[in-house]
Amino acid sequence: MTQALFDGTYARYNHDGLRASVWSWSAGGDYAFHPRASAGLRLGVHTADPNNGGSRTGIGDLDLNLKVRLLDAEGDTRPSLIGGMGLELPTGDSDSRIPVIPVRLS
Repeated sequence: MTQALFDGTYARYNHDGLRASVWSWSAGGDYAFHPRASAGLRLGVHTADPNNGGSRTGIGDLDLNLKVRLLDAEGDTRPSLIGGMGLELPTGDSDSRIPVIPVRLS
């Protein structure tokens, strides 16, 4: 099963004395390469519009994840058990001073 993900967030933010309106968008997806395992990725784009002008846009970090179903449910007596791990690669520009809103992994 393949799943595409897209979401957005808006917030008013105050970061190091910079007051701004911040839009955060992220896109990604999950791909089930095995009936018991899937891999996914997500990349965000953030736009800050400071109250003093000078809108800034930048790419956020790249999130990678791997999920494996370790144990299947058996009726009402045993729940499923899923293990996973994630990796966050710093692809964003830390010098851009864009306040970043955390992006949820699904």
